[in-house]
Amino acid sequence: DFRTWAGTLVCACALARMRATDPASTNSIATAIEETATALGNTPAVSRDAYICPAVISSFEKGEVVGSYFESLQKLTSYRGTKLHRAEKALLR
Repeated sequence: DFRTWAGTLVCACALARMRATDPASTNSIATAIEETATALGNTPAVSRDAYICPAVISSFEKGEVVGSYFESLQKLTSYRGTKLHRAEKALLR
């Protein structure tokens, strides 16, 4: 399902951006879930329960994030390549 892929990718990229800019932040997960919910047009609870792979959040809690990511939600939604973006490839690993 593309919404699950998109939700997982949005959340993974948001968490990676937050780790890069503010590694000490304590509300990164909630902020990333809110960004994902906004992108999908859902509530944070629905987004977390139905559209974000739990492994993305548990990996973040262990200090692991994707190595490549979109710098903003706008760049993610405007990407029109015919192949996987490097952020998508990083998420698959």
